[in-house]
Amino acid sequence: MNELLEAIKKTLQDTKLFKSVEIHGGGFSGIEDLKKFAQVAPASRVGLVNMGEILATPEGMLECALNLSIIFSSADVSQQQTRHSEALRILEEVLLLVKDGRWGSIKNPVADTEIDSIKTTNYYGSQLYGNNLALWKVDWVQKLKLGTDKFNLTNKV
Repeated sequence: MNELLEAIKKTLQDTKLFKSVEIHGGGFSGIEDLKKFAQVAPASRVGLVNMGEILATPEGMLECALNLSIIFSSADVSQQQTRHSEALRILEEVLLLVKDGRWGSIKNPVADTEIDSIKTTNYYGSQLYGNNLALWKVDWVQKLKLGTDKFNLTNKV
């Protein structure tokens, strides 16, 4: 799971969308998290929020449903490039990355993952108004297989 989080972080860094990308050790509380990385907008944090159902596979592996999140901030760049237009530009790029589910150069166990339940949350409101920042979160469920294929079934056609 650490390898997956590191791969997501690296992929986000490679996009050059953010000045700062870090792994966050849990869920996101929105406004409280904004205060932690607001000075370096645009910035993002990646986290494993929870795990859903864990199933044993016929190959002897475990398939886990990981609830993952990326929260990001954006700031005004100019009068034409407001925090909101920047947030939507970044949101579009992040959604396309999440949809593909391909992170970094990871091979196994996440090479053939399913992406499920992509959701977004916009935290902009009166509590953020004075900060000149926008704050968005993207949540999704991604399948991850753990363990080794005891019977070498995953490579057979």
